[in-house]
Amino acid sequence: MKIAADIDNRTGLSGYRPRPGYILCLVLLIWSGKAQSQDLQFSQFYPNSLYFNPAFAGSSGNIRFTLNYRDQWPELSSDFVTYSASYDQPLEFVHGGVGIHVFNDNLGSGTIRKYSAAFIYSYHLRVTRDLFVFAGLQASLNQNSLNSGDLVFEDMIDPFRGVSYPTLETISGYGKIYPDFAVGFLGIYKELYGGIVIHHLAKPGISDNPIEEARLPRKYSVHVANNFYLTGSADRAGSVILTPTLLYQQQNHYQNLNYGFILSREPVSLGAWIRHDLAFSFSTVIIGLAAHYRDVSLSYSYDMIVSGAGTGIPGTGAHEISCIVGFGNVEKSNVVRAIKTPKI
Repeated sequence: MKIAADIDNRTGLSGYRPRPGYILCLVLLIWSGKAQSQDLQFSQFYPNSLYFNPAFAGSSGNIRFTLNYRDQWPELSSDFVTYSASYDQPLEFVHGGVGIHVFNDNLGSGTIRKYSAAFIYSYHLRVTRDLFVFAGLQASLNQNSLNSGDLVFEDMIDPFRGVSYPTLETISGYGKIYPDFAVGFLGIYKELYGGIVIHHLAKPGISDNPIEEARLPRKYSVHVANNFYLTGSADRAGSVILTPTLLYQQQNHYQNLNYGFILSREPVSLGAWIRHDLAFSFSTVIIGLAAHYRDVSLSYSYDMIVSGAGTGIPGTGAHEISCIVGFGNVEKSNVVRAIKTPKI
């Protein structure tokens, strides 16, 4: 059976073009013994920084709550919706920061669900007056589940009447709980910051199938950004900031490159990025807008697929919304360096 591909964000398999209602072809990409699952990729990676790199825990210098929502392929009847929430703050007595991150990923309108709860610790080290190094460790508990009652097989579909027949296939519901670990490093020098992250250190099994293909491959991420002050300075309100960003990710055989910029002047930020694989077999343009008022930031972005013929990627894009709420500045130690990351 050929399985639908979402090379852009979720899987690296190709060959089948998904159609509304054909849930099974989208669903089995994780549960098939030959499928290589890939992680969801949020377009707004800095507003969802704990999911992106555990070293960011406590990096804002205050108590921070973050909510994220992503709706991918909303025009399909079997879309992909993800909810994410996190909390983090710096703690002087542990010489760093702590955080909690949870998310719920729904594939095929909830036919497959993934729940995750992660606990994060980040150690903050001041090397010189302007150079800081953070090292984060993440431990999470995850659950994958399959609701077989919502599956639609090819033998159930009548060309004129739709889903009309019982299936001869037999697949039972499924549930799998497994631990997972990640490590991340972050360096900050003045307005330049970047890091390296490795997710799924132990390559956890995501189903009861013991074969290697049923394990989640490691994900490697490298990111870098720099704040350039076109007008004003870091300690001056109303400054115009240009922030170029670059993100490279590799998981199994699949590699993504994301690059673009954010232009900010309080209380508004505008962003534009391009994401593609290294073979340019698909390309996505991402545009975003963020508004910031006091300790609250709200951002929206849209993914627009501009190429990807033959990859099986639908052209319906994705909506993403993030909300960040901060509560006061709790930074007390000169070891902790608050990072002015983009709001989008």
